[in-house]
Amino acid sequence: MWRVVDRPGRCVHHRGRISTVHTPHFRYGMVTVGDSMCGDGSYVLRKKRGGHGRWRVRTVGSDIGAPGRCSDDARKVPKAVLRDLFGKIFC
Repeated sequence: MWRVVDRPGRCVHHRGRISTVHTPHFRYGMVTVGDSMCGDGSYVLRKKRGGHGRWRVRTVGSDIGAPGRCSDDARKVPKAVLRDLFGKIFC
């Protein structure tokens, strides 16, 4: 997942996590990046189940789940996955 977010390998990766929520076609994961060169934020990625394909970015931001962008995030990533990855901050 980190290679998709930071291909040159210049950023500091604080954490990465794969969602435990079962969805029929995709697996979801999250990478949090934070340093002075790359900025601060989270990337939500997905890939096809079964280990095929590669991780692709679905949404990016430092305010995922904030009231102003809640509906946009929920269109791109299932709500159950967002709650699993970000906890109760998701609206």
